[in-house]
This record gives sequence, C-alpha cells and structure tokens, in this order.
Amino acid sequence: MDLDVLTKWLMSDGSGYDIVEVDTTILGDLVNAGLIAPQFITSTSQADWHSVAATSVQINQAVYGFPHLMCSFFLFTRDEQVAAASTIDQLIKALSSTPTTKYRLVGNLDSDWDLPALWVTSYQDSDNSASEVMAFALHDYTKNSFQNMRKFVELCNRSEDENHCLDGTFTNNNDIPTILFARHQAAAMFGFAERLFSVLKYGNSNEYNNIKVIPLSIGSARNQPLFFTDAFVFRRNMSADILNASRLFTEFMGTPRMQAAIVGSGDSPGSITDIIQQRLLNTTDQVDESRFSPDLAAALLNDCKTAMNRITTLSEGPEASENILQCFLRLLNALGTQHIETELQYSLQAIPGPEPKQEPDIRFFHAILQTNNSIQLIERYFVMDIAPLLLGTQQQAILLQTKEKVFGQLEELINIGVDKALLCMIGYVRNILNEQKRSDFKPESDLFISECSPICKRVVRSIDNQIVRLDQTVDGKNLTSILNEFGLRFHRLITDHVFKFEYNISGGLMMLQDISEYKKCSKKFRSSTVEQLFSILHALVNLLVVVPDNLRQVITEGHLASLTRDIIESFVQLRTDYKSARLHAMITTDQ
Repeated sequence: MDLDVLTKWLMSDGSGYDIVEVDTTILGDLVNAGLIAPQFITSTSQADWHSVAATSVQINQAVYGFPHLMCSFFLFTRDEQVAAASTIDQLIKALSSTPTTKYRLVGNLDSDWDLPALWVTSYQDSDNSASEVMAFALHDYTKNSFQNMRKFVELCNRSEDENHCLDGTFTNNNDIPTILFARHQAAAMFGFAERLFSVLKYGNSNEYNNIKVIPLSIGSARNQPLFFTDAFVFRRNMSADILNASRLFTEFMGTPRMQAAIVGSGDSPGSITDIIQQRLLNTTDQVDESRFSPDLAAALLNDCKTAMNRITTLSEGPEASENILQCFLRLLNALGTQHIETELQYSLQAIPGPEPKQEPDIRFFHAILQTNNSIQLIERYFVMDIAPLLLGTQQQAILLQTKEKVFGQLEELINIGVDKALLCMIGYVRNILNEQKRSDFKPESDLFISECSPICKRVVRSIDNQIVRLDQTVDGKNLTSILNEFGLRFHRLITDHVFKFEYNISGGLMMLQDISEYKKCSKKFRSSTVEQLFSILHALVNLLVVVPDNLRQVITEGHLASLTRDIIESFVQLRTDYKSARLHAMITTDQ
C-alpha cells in the first residue's frame, strides 16, 4: 500500500479517515511517519487475539492497531499425494518433475508483493534454527536462499519453455489461474484462501469437498505457514467521542458474527458466500431448528440501536438521515438477507423430495414461524424508532421500498417452501394409496363392509400428524392458508385415486366407506371449501353403489343436482355394470 496515500487518509486534522485497515508489515512506517498513535488495549480486548496477530501490532511494546484478519499462501489441489506434501521436494515428486504441455502449478509470481513474500516463506521453511529467519532472509542474499524458491518457480514450467506464472500472463487477470484450476486444466494452484470463492464460481460448486486447501509447502525442512495480519489503525488527534466510537467499531468488527459475515462475503461485497451457500443447499439433512437464532436477531437489533444512538449524537440534518438510512439498510442485509434468507434457503433444500418413503417431518414450517417473528421485530423497530426520524425525507421512501423488497423476497421463498412441503406431504400419502390394487375393488365374492380400509386409516393418520405439526409451528393467516391448500391438494389426490379403479358393488361400498372417513378428516383442514368438496365427492362416489333404477332420481338431489351430466357420468362409468346395465341411458337428460 502506498505510504503517500496512507498519509492523506490518516491526516490528523480529520480531513481523511478516522480508521484505516492496513497490512501490519507497514506498521513501522506509519509509526515513524507520525501518522498513528499507540492505543490503550484492555486485557479483555486482547483475550482472543492470535499470538502472531498480537505480536504484529506491537512496536517497542506499544500496541498501534487492532488485529482483524490473518492470511497466508495456500496450495489448492484435488490430489491426495499433492495435498500430503510438506516440503518442496515432496511437492515436486507429487506433481512430477518433468514439464508437460499441461499445467502442473498455476498462480501469479509477477508481483512485487507475492514474490518476495513467497521467498520469505520458502526461506523460513528451509531453516531449522530458532532465530529470526525473516530478518536473515531479507539480508542473506546467498545462492542457498534461492534454491528452493527456484524449484518452486520451475513447477510452473511447461514443455514449451513457457512459465506463465512469471512472464506476466496472469498479472492483468488474477482469475486466469483460478479458471485453469477450476476447469481441471491445472493440477494445483497457489494463492490466498479467498481464491476458493472463485474456484467454486468458475468450476463445479459441488466440488467443494473434493478440493484440498493446505499451507503452501515450498521449503526443505518443514511446512509452517507465514501469516500476514491486517489491522485497524486510528489517526492521531481524535476527539474523545470519535475515539470511543472507533473503538466500539473495531470491537464490533471483531465479534464472531461479523467475522463470519466477512469471511462469508465471497468475492462480491454484501453477498452470501458461495461456499456457505453450497454447503447449505447441497445438504440432505433436515433443518436444525437452532440455526434460526432469536438471540442473533435481538443482538443485531441492539447493535443497530447502539449505532443509531451514535448517529443521532454525532450527526444532524440530511447527514443524519442518510446515516440512519445506511445503518438500517445494513440491518436489513445482515438480518433479513444474510441470516433469515440463508436459513430459509437451507431449510427449503432440506425438505425431502416429492415421493418420500417414510412419513416426512417437515420442519420448514418452523422456519416460517421464526421468519415471521424476526420480520415482526424489524417492523416494530422500524415503526417505533426509525420512521419518526425519517418522516418526510427522501430516505424514508428509499427505506420503505427496500424493506418491502427484502420482505417480498422472504415471502417468495416461504411460498416456494410451502409448495415443496405440501408436494412432499401429499407424495407420502400417494405412496400409501398406491398400495391399493385394482382387485381390491372388484372382489369375487360379496363382502361385509363395516369400516374403512387399513390403507385409509394410514392415510388419515398421516394427515392428522401433519396437521398437528402445522398447528405447533404456524399460526394466524399462514396456518389458514396452508391448511386450505393442503386440503385442496388432498381432495385432488383422493379424487384422482378414485378414478384409478373399476368397482363392483362390494368394491364400491369399500371405496364409499373410505371416502366417508376422508370426509370426516376434511373438517380438520378448517376450510368450508374443502369440506364442501369432500361432501360432493362423497355424493359422487355413492353413485358406485346406487341401484340402477334409482340413478335418475339420485342425480337430481342434493349436491349432485348442481353438477353437469358429464361429471356425473365420469363416476358412473367406473362401475363394472356400466355397459351391461345400460347406465348411460339412466343419466342422460333426454330419457
């Protein structure tokens, strides 16, 4: 990073920035230039600092920064032998010492940062002494200090004497090595850990578990990663309020949930990491209800409220309105998109397929409940605390539009999930019904039918179980809507099932007994429409057992009176005596 640029950014008069994140390798330059001041750090603040990170922000026992991120060079490969290499010679053996037309290793070495850093790493991993090997590497310009680095560079050679790692081919587009590795055109790739995002983006995201990411082995003695640390530094001459706000900011950025959000941001600002998405969307497990965290929602709201207090204290007028807008937008993104939407996606994908062999336990409905609870928290906070601050401003309209867009996206996911869940629940019932055979409804001898079939009992039991689960996890209008749709689909399923068979009198009585039980079950959907449909279906199935001479009268009574003759005849045609008894003539209007 250019020291001249940092000098402008860290001006003590506040004309630049209050906080800047820098690589700690230049921390000494910033201290010598008088751009940053030492910080008072409590032991509590330092409790979770990595020892390397803690050392990197200290100069003469004074702390000049707050460690934030650590990074190192890694090797990416799909090969077990390559992944097992811990020295440069083992790596050469695994990748082959003979250049070919194919890439063995790819990555960018035409860099005034990466090449020296890799050289220091190689020197460190080739020295067994306990001395400060980095200092020796920077000053020991001997032939030996370059030998292992040369071996590493030559792994990029191809048989045509090409070395695209060194000749600038990869300099202008750092994604080229990633694309080569992602598309299996290179056996291995080196780079920082975040390159994995691009590997999955350009290649097959399902390969996540096949790609090995290990510390880069380019020494002859051991494989010990060289870490680089980024840290937040403060400009000099801050007021007490700004200094306190800056410390609160760095503490917030260091919290586990913010670290997770940053690590999971992928290569697109504000996006959900491709890695996390694939891990969530490719799982076949049911959703773990604990993934929806009411505590996280409450914590994010509290953080937002704290930030709002600082905003209203430190800014006013149009500036305050814009700051309030940006703060609430970040809350919508963190809670609405990165948390709730991600967990909805996870729980949606965890719903079993449309033909489950075992009764499904659809916990997606729990996700709906948690989503609605979180939305209510956000909405209440907006109405009570945010809307009054933005009344009549342009930011109010922007915020309303964005909020509705986020909520609309969540509602769309819920609708998709409900549809998939109902398909699964109905699919399981269909599998039960499919156990009934054609011969079941054309028994050779007359049977005494006093109760519904065992299949019907299993169907009703499954419906009861699903409705109980719905009552436990969904409420209000959502419950009413889902139960109604569930009932309509159940009616469609039973109707289609009736049309699969032909019926003699005993078989018709058996189906009528089952339909009577389904009609009782329909009341549990708490939908007048569903109840009426099953009453009509019961009347239609009753036509399977009506004495032929009574058909003409029966079809003019009750629910059947309002139905077309085509609908009525479609059921009468299911009787085995339809042709022999000339039932068509019994139900036509001109007879």
